[in-house]
This record gives sequence, C-alpha cells and structure tokens, in this order.
Amino acid sequence: MRVAKLQRIEAEEEIQRNYQIQIALNALLHISLLDISLEDQLKLILDHILSIPWLAFESRGSIFLVEDDPEVLVMKAQNGIADPIQKTCARVPFGRCHCGRAALTREIQFADCLDDRHETRYEGITPHGHYCVPIVYAGRTLGVVNLYLREGHHRDQREEEFLTAVVNTLAGIIQRKKAEEEKEKIQAQLLQAQKMEAIGTLTGGVAHDFNNLLTAIQGYTELAMREVDEADPLYMDLKQVLRAAGRAAGLTRQLLLFSRKQPMELTPLNINQTVDSLLKMLNRLIGEDIAIKTDLEPDLWTVRANEGKIEQVIMNLAGNARDAMPEGGELIIKTENVTLDEDYCKVIPESRPGKFVYLSVADTGVGMDKEILQRIFEPFFSTKEVGTGLGLSVVYGIVKEHEGWINVYSEPGQGSTFKVYLPAFYVEPEDETEETVSLQELRGRGERILLVEDEEGVREFVRRALSENGYVVFEATSAEEALDIFERAKGRFRLVFSDVVLPDESGLQLVDQLLFRKPELRVLLSSGYADQKSQWPVICERGFRFLQKPYALPDLLRAIREAVEQAK
Repeated sequence: MRVAKLQRIEAEEEIQRNYQIQIALNALLHISLLDISLEDQLKLILDHILSIPWLAFESRGSIFLVEDDPEVLVMKAQNGIADPIQKTCARVPFGRCHCGRAALTREIQFADCLDDRHETRYEGITPHGHYCVPIVYAGRTLGVVNLYLREGHHRDQREEEFLTAVVNTLAGIIQRKKAEEEKEKIQAQLLQAQKMEAIGTLTGGVAHDFNNLLTAIQGYTELAMREVDEADPLYMDLKQVLRAAGRAAGLTRQLLLFSRKQPMELTPLNINQTVDSLLKMLNRLIGEDIAIKTDLEPDLWTVRANEGKIEQVIMNLAGNARDAMPEGGELIIKTENVTLDEDYCKVIPESRPGKFVYLSVADTGVGMDKEILQRIFEPFFSTKEVGTGLGLSVVYGIVKEHEGWINVYSEPGQGSTFKVYLPAFYVEPEDETEETVSLQELRGRGERILLVEDEEGVREFVRRALSENGYVVFEATSAEEALDIFERAKGRFRLVFSDVVLPDESGLQLVDQLLFRKPELRVLLSSGYADQKSQWPVICERGFRFLQKPYALPDLLRAIREAVEQAK
C-alpha cells in the first residue's frame, strides 16, 4: 500500500510538472505573438523562465543572440546580472566561458560552482552555478540562454529536458521574428528605392524643361552681347545674366546626376589613385581639427567610371563628414575588393552578386537617427541651415549612374559610414585623339539645316544663331512637320538638328525615317536630358552626335560644324 501510494504521488507530481511545463511553453508562444520587438520579447521570456517556482534557479540570467558576427554572442536580455558581468559579457566569443562553449559545442554546459571554466570573474562575485543552454536552429547556433544556479545544485535531467523544450520553442520564435524584421527591412528598402526612382523621374523632367529655358536665356544673352560694345554698362549687365544662367545650368546638372539622366564618358579607373590625388585638397577642405586616415587595398580592382564624378562623390561625402564633426574627429577613407554572393544580396534590394570595388567614407561625428536616414539622399533635403541639399542626392545619382549602389550606416552619437559599391570592370583604354576646330572655322557655308525643336524660345535662338552664321535653316516644331518639310524640299538638307523629346514621337524615330529617305543625311541630336535606360545607349550605338542643353553659342556652332563635316 505504501509503495503504491508513493508511486501515485510521484505520478501526480509528474503530471503536475508536465502540466506546468506546457503552461510555461504556452506562455512563451503567447509572448511571441505580442506586437513588440524581439529584444522586448526576450526580456519577457527570460522573466517568465526565472519566475517558474519549481525550478532551482536563482532569479538571475541572460539571453544571448548571434548577430553581425557569426562567432560572437551579444547579450540581448538580462535579469539581476552584476554590472561588471554586463560589461565584460556584452559580447562573448564562441568557446569563451560557459556560454561561449555552449554556443560552440551546441551542448548544454552545466556547472555547480565557480571553477576554472568560469573565465569571467570580478572581486566579490557571489558563488553560483550555471545552466548554459544553446539555442539551435537547423544546425546553426542562434544564441544561448544563461541561467544562474545555487552553488552545489545537482544536475537534473528533467530540468534540462524542460530547458531543451524552452530553447527549441525560443529558436522558432527568434527565427520567425528575425524573418519578419528582415521582411520589413527589405520592404522599407524597396519602398525607399521606389521613392528615389520616382523622385529621379520627376527631377529629370524638371531639369529637361529648365534646360530649355536656360538654353534660350543663355543664347539670347550671348546674341545681345554681340550687339553691344564692351564699354557699355549694358554689356556688364548682360554678362551678369550670363553668369547667373551658368550657375543655374550647374544646378540642373546636379539634378540630372541625381535622376541618373546625365550622359557620361566612362574610362578604366583605379579609385586608389583618385583618393591619393584628392588628399591635399581634402586636407584643405576638412580643416586641421579633423584627421584624415586611409586604408586602401594595395591591388585594388579597376572600375569603369568617370573620374570627375568619382572625385565629386568623395568630395561630397568628405564635406558631409566634416559638417558632422563640428568639434573635430576622424575621417576614414577605405577601399577594398569584395565578392558578393546571393545570401548577401537578399537583404539589399539594389545589390547583385559579383565582384565589386568597395569605397567607404566614415566619420566619428554626431551620427543620424532613422528619420534622417530615410531621407538623406532626397534632393533639397538638408539638416543644415545653409545649403542646397543636393550634395548627397548627387552622390546617390552618380553611384547609380555607374551601376553601383550606396548604403549608409549611422546611429546618433556613433558617427556615420557611407558605403559605395561599384562593379569591378576593365577595358583596355583606347588611344583617341580629339580633333579640335578653331572658332574662326565655325561659320557655315550655306549648308541647309532642318531644325526640329518644339520649345519656341530655343528654336528661335538656334534659327537666328545659325542664320547669322552662314547656314540656311528650316524650322519644324514636331516630327510630323519635319517630315512634311523634308518631303517638300525633296530631302535637300545637309543636316537634321533635332531635339530628342518631341510632342508626337521621339527625335530618334524621326531620324530613322529621314535616314531611310536619305542615308547620307548628317544627324545632330540635343536634349535637356537623355534617358540612360533607353535613348542614350541608342544614341551612342548609332554614332549620332549629341549636344547637351543648355549650350552656349560657341558650343552650338562647333557642334553644328563638326556634324556637318562628319564623314559618312
């Protein structure tokens, strides 16, 4: 009877223990469904484990996770841990102390007292033991649960079975939460990329219209200056107008760089050489209270780039870093060869696998919060009282134009690091000699030109400029009108000078139709911008000459003369 009674009591205790284990696991699952961060979930889970009355734990413990470094544990939640241990164990390498060994071996580490295996100690530490239980998912260590025990506690199989069930549940919670956060991060990055693309399209359109206006302003100002004596005060007024138009043209070039619609010449480039050549200038720009350090890859791969634009990227990032360090600090410029795989590219929408040259510009300044980071590359957005707000947007545009991408990592008070990735590429440089034409040879000799331009101010300026310089000009405002004029004149034209963007069809479509009728016809195209995704590659492939708006009178005459004399 007595034996039976004891067996019944043990069975009831076992049932009660299993019931409490299930309640505890259900509580963990409930916590996992709360709409809070993973770190807050871990704190609640730890508090719940430590509050279970039948476990022989002290009310002290911590939960570690593996984050950026795959072989380092980072303390994410703690209860009752002494300050010296919190500081020393904020990051624990795999293999170090009980927690590190649990992470490395993926096995529970038990200790009933402080011994040589407990590598982290401090004066006055309270004697205790440990359960260090690895959190494992798909054969990979996600973290470790560290629980304190009273000194002399005996290892208990049922406790370890419970802890194993807890960490298995916890592994699923962590994996799901990280997947949700990763998904949210990717969605946020995708929305940001879409927003930047939309802003780029808008700024490209604005720059196109603005360049038309500037072409007319510059053109008519130059024509007027030719009619006024240089000693006349009016001449100086006109010169000021021309200078202002030039500054405005520079502003539109920056907008075009952001929208990635500015044609560029690309050549093989070693970015280390670019950095070296800029160091003297950077020292003057940055000031004496900021130390510039470089960490350049010795055998850096070549990129195909426009050196002037890459210089602009470095200068703008350096200037931004300077402004972030009003009390001085360090500016670190680094280059590196990197090979990216599919796993890396899954979390960065703009990235892709392959070989890249990595350029980073880091500072030890004030850093930025999430709200600023979300808008940092938008044109006209600035945290400064003075400035256009185009510096970083131009950097963004240049990098995208080079088929790369840029990321920024920053926290308030922790400085900022801008990371640029450019595709590694090498093309043997061609030995090209550009033939120049003197200004005296730019006048026409009666050549007939078909001018196709829908913007009235630009069209009138070009007609007048060419007519006054020896050309016979026929005007059209659309592709349809140009074809009609061409037919009525029986194709007796030396050159068609057309805007790329016309109201009825593109200048490229018009040119194709004219060349079908007259293959020997010379072609010169112009635009406020040329879309790199479609128009610009075709222009380059077909070998058509291109004149970027806004252009000055000498540039117009030179482009017309060179196009007229171009051999077929």
